[in-house]
Amino acid sequence: MTSTYQNISEVVQNSENDNETSNLIEGVPEKKAAIDEWMRETSTAPPPEIITTEKWIMGIGYMAAMGVCGLVLVALGSTLGDLADNVGLSPTNLGSVFIARGFGAVLGAISSAKIYVWFAGNHVMSAALGFIFVLLLIMPYIRTSLDLHVCFLFLGLATAITDTGCQIMTRKLHGKSAGPWLGANTVAFGISGAIVPVIEIFTTSLVFQYDVMAAIVLAVSSLIAFGPNPESKGRLQGPPKKDGPKVQHFNVEMVISSMVFCFIGGKVTSTAYISTYVDQTGVMSEDNESKLVLVLW
Repeated sequence: MTSTYQNISEVVQNSENDNETSNLIEGVPEKKAAIDEWMRETSTAPPPEIITTEKWIMGIGYMAAMGVCGLVLVALGSTLGDLADNVGLSPTNLGSVFIARGFGAVLGAISSAKIYVWFAGNHVMSAALGFIFVLLLIMPYIRTSLDLHVCFLFLGLATAITDTGCQIMTRKLHGKSAGPWLGANTVAFGISGAIVPVIEIFTTSLVFQYDVMAAIVLAVSSLIAFGPNPESKGRLQGPPKKDGPKVQHFNVEMVISSMVFCFIGGKVTSTAYISTYVDQTGVMSEDNESKLVLVLW
């Protein structure tokens, strides 16, 4: 068909006027139909694409937002002992806060699919990140177990919405070439966990640690909110659904989900265990404890 279009285009371009073109195709319906289709394709301009600079900026922004999720997750485990001291409990007795966080994460994951359909993706993400910013600011000042459980629940909710938004918006922004960027989001999630022990190495103040993390979250939220908006010229939609038999991938997805759950859950559990073990046994200084967590992440 492409060669046919090329031949037709040469005929049309070599024709001196419209009457000559009409004479060439007169009585040949197949050629006329082909020329009509060729004219429609060449006259329809493709939709404008987002320039490369914007894709890079927002791609990095989504990676940073994904990193915030990892940052918060590690911080909660690493500073659990200090948070427990603030409410007068041991870290073991306060472990139920992670159940509250898990419940919030489930709610966030379930609601995200609809939220990102109803509202613009960048606005949802910046709002969730702004909420995380506020929660991090008040965390060091909490003095009751109930309030701490509520904060953990909302942190789970906000990070789950942000996490889901990073993947959705990355897929919409880069289309078929989103694969490496989705992988980069996951790498950013893991690497960002190393920021927490680095902060702990330079300061032992719980308030200052959370203030630094809150500042990082605020910067990422500002980038998402005020940076280039992929949906500024209209809401981005996924590819149209194709008719045909649906291939079931549930078994593979469940296996992959279980692998990620065990991997991330194991690292977070190990972080909390290392911090608690060092604090209770005194086998090393707090500086070395932070370095040990840094090596883990």
